[in-house]
Amino acid sequence: MLKYKDIDKKNKKILDALQDNSRMSYSELAKNVGLVRETAYYRVLSLEKKGIIRKYVSFIDISKLGLSIYCVFLNLSTSSVDARKKIIERIRSDPNVTWAASVGSYYDLVFAIQATDARHFKTIYAELCEGFKGYIHEERFSQRVRLEANPIDNNPQKKTLTIYSGIENRTEIDDLDKGILKRIMEDSRISVLRLSDLLKRPGSTIKTRLKRLERLGIIQGYGILLDYERLGVQVYQLLITTTSLNKEESRMLQSYCRSIENIPFYAETIAPWSFEITVLVEDNAHLQSILNDLKEKLGTRLRAIEVIPTFDYYIKYQSLGKAV
Repeated sequence: MLKYKDIDKKNKKILDALQDNSRMSYSELAKNVGLVRETAYYRVLSLEKKGIIRKYVSFIDISKLGLSIYCVFLNLSTSSVDARKKIIERIRSDPNVTWAASVGSYYDLVFAIQATDARHFKTIYAELCEGFKGYIHEERFSQRVRLEANPIDNNPQKKTLTIYSGIENRTEIDDLDKGILKRIMEDSRISVLRLSDLLKRPGSTIKTRLKRLERLGIIQGYGILLDYERLGVQVYQLLITTTSLNKEESRMLQSYCRSIENIPFYAETIAPWSFEITVLVEDNAHLQSILNDLKEKLGTRLRAIEVIPTFDYYIKYQSLGKAV
C-alpha cells in the first residue's frame, strides 16, 4: 500500500473513502473513518487547502452517449519554455480536450479528445494543432476500447469502475441530463439543492434524474483527483505491447491489474501498443517490482513495455467535452 508522505492514517482513510465515493456526506465519511463529523469536515478542508485534494469528479461512461476516446501522444521539436507553455494552454483551453498530462521520456504531452467517430476526431485534432503543428516532431494516436478505474488501496470490497465500456449502446439524454452531468463533473460533491438552483428545476426532479443516470450506467461513480506530487508519489504510464491475446489471457491481465495495488487506470487500446496502464509508485524499486510482475504474467506474449514518467497527471481533467 502506498505510504503517502506526511499523511496520517486518518487522513489516508479519508482519501480512500472519498476516492471510493466523493458524494458521501460528512456524517457518512466520519462514520467510515472513525471520527466525529466536525473533525472529518475540518480534515477534508485542510486537505483541500494544502492542494492534496485537487478536485471532486464524477466518472462518466461516454460510450453510452455515443462518443469515443482518442488519445494523442506528442513529441515536440522545441525546447522553448514559452512555446511549450503556449501549446499546453492551447490544449487545455480546447473544449474537446477532456484530459491532459505533461510527461517525460520520448513524449512531451499526452491528451484525450472525445469524438463521435474517427472522422470527427481527425477534424477536431486538425483544428486544435493548427497553431502549433510546426512544433510537432512526432505524433502517435490510440483509441480506447475499454477504460477502468480501480481502487488503489486494493480493497476487494470496492467496485472497479468501467469509465469507458466501448460498447455502442447510445442512450438519449435531454438538456436537463446534460446540465446535471456537466455540473456534477465539475464538482461531484455539489448538492441537489445547488443543482436545483442552477438548473431551475425541483430538487425531487434532480434526484430522480441523478438516480436514472446512475442506473443507466452513464454515471459510473464519484471520486477525487489527488496531487500525487504533494503526496510523494510518482506516476508512470506503461504502454504495453503484446501479441494477440485470447479472451482468457485478456481477462487474466485485466484481473491482475484489478488485484495489484496502485494501478488506478487500465485501458485496452487500438494503437501501436495493446494496453495503457497507469501506476503509482514510491520509488524506482517499486516500479521495477510492478514491471517484473507484468513480465512474469505475460511471458512470451509480451513484446515491449514503454515506461513514461508523468510530471503533471492532471493538467486538465473533465469527463465531458464539447460533444455532450
